[in-house]
Amino acid sequence: MKEVTRISLAQLPYNIEVGAKKELEKYLHAVETSLGADTDAMREIESRIVEILADHGTSGERVITLENVDTVKKQLGDPKEFISDEVVGELTKQTATGKRLMRDTHHALLGGVCAGLGAYFRIDTVLVRLIFIVLVIVTSGAALLAYLISWIVIPPARSAAERLQMAGKPVTLEALQEESIVVSADKADSRIVLTMLRIMAGIASIVLGLSALMGMMVGGWRVWGMTDRLSEYGYWLPLGAFVIAGILFVVLCGITAHALFTAKLTKKTMITGSVIIALGLVGAVIGGGGFALLADRDGARLTVNSHTKQVAVSEDLMGTTSLVVDARSGMEVQYTVTAEKPHAELRYSTLFETTEPSVRLTASGSSTEIIVEGQQCQGMAMGCSLPATLVVYGPALSQVEVKNGGLLYTMHEAQASLSVVLRQTAAFDLVGDSQLARLTIDAQEGAVLNASNANVRSVTANLLSGSSTAFGSLADASLRVPESCGVERRTNVTLSSISHLEVNGAIVDMTKDSVKRMPCASIVAEPAAD
Repeated sequence: MKEVTRISLAQLPYNIEVGAKKELEKYLHAVETSLGADTDAMREIESRIVEILADHGTSGERVITLENVDTVKKQLGDPKEFISDEVVGELTKQTATGKRLMRDTHHALLGGVCAGLGAYFRIDTVLVRLIFIVLVIVTSGAALLAYLISWIVIPPARSAAERLQMAGKPVTLEALQEESIVVSADKADSRIVLTMLRIMAGIASIVLGLSALMGMMVGGWRVWGMTDRLSEYGYWLPLGAFVIAGILFVVLCGITAHALFTAKLTKKTMITGSVIIALGLVGAVIGGGGFALLADRDGARLTVNSHTKQVAVSEDLMGTTSLVVDARSGMEVQYTVTAEKPHAELRYSTLFETTEPSVRLTASGSSTEIIVEGQQCQGMAMGCSLPATLVVYGPALSQVEVKNGGLLYTMHEAQASLSVVLRQTAAFDLVGDSQLARLTIDAQEGAVLNASNANVRSVTANLLSGSSTAFGSLADASLRVPESCGVERRTNVTLSSISHLEVNGAIVDMTKDSVKRMPCASIVAEPAAD
């Protein structure tokens, strides 16, 4: 009968005879002294001892005996003999093992399969990866399935001994020491990279959380004056669900950032994060579904609460050839050419007890000015976003000026010419199948003109910095664009096709390039078909 005690090898518990324990301690101390082994090397040596014991049937509750320790010493070698090259050579022959195909996870890009094959067959890993890429192309992706299967089936080389076996090298104490040094250096480099990525991810999590918080604050300020109306129309439930989901998201970002910065992911943190994600998803689903249902309901209510009102028009509008539009609220203004008696319609909704938009049409001689101010929603701090449109029916115009807002001009008969003046940030849309022989444009900074759905033959345009224009197929165009501008103030011109193009007095040959880049302008055009 022998006394038995407990020890730990490579973080695994073992039963061992007291005498065997003392002998093993002496051996490990001798190994550490003779090799000058560090902590990582000793951990690898202990892992190799565990493998040798398992090969000889010592695992689980089996007791390590003195004979088992002698077997370990015989297979690994006596540390004192490492000073002799002849003994080392003999020991190498005794402890050499056959190759084992394993995944090299320390030099892996994905699963380490290619790196493991390179180590096993002594081929450069880069060459193995190139061969694999070629196989993926040749087999139309079937090689990827083989790679995934290999990733699952082939075990990884975790310890220094397994990495030595993967390369077919002898598993000696000296080899384990050298391999542990290499692995320690790789781990140190990996830790630096992982630490940088962890810090960057933590910063990104904080930025994301602060962005969400700022978005909630801005949104809350926008709806602060509408709480009574939102509650009255049933929007409080989905809005509240969205608010809760947003708060949970901010909290989750904070927890994630804390875990990343401290490099601690506890079980409690994981459970808390999972609960927050689940509750946030429930809130998002309730909010999104609720808003969708209410929007569908209010779509019908919007139609029911829509109104069309006839606007008083002066008889002088019949002789109008010039129109000035001042849509200060951004309300949409439409002008449709007609041979009938001039008239105007105001279309708006009173869904949120909306006040009627203010419209003034003033005719003076051959010129008419339209001044419109948008509707106001009662009790709303940020005004009203309900659609409102002024539609004017009148004679063909020869000149249009848009001071504020935008104008949609629809032609139903051919015109010889039309002159358009657009003030800063104003917009003008021209539509109609009837031909407009010549379109003259004076566009100031930030103005936008779209005539891509109109039949225009010739264009003369003076385009200032930051303006944007689009046309369909043109016979000819003469453009004047800035030659100096700010960095973000380029002028953009798009033409579907063009036969003859002049820019700043010079003829441009668009057959060479569909994009003409100038210091302050970008012109995109296709040459007209022959």
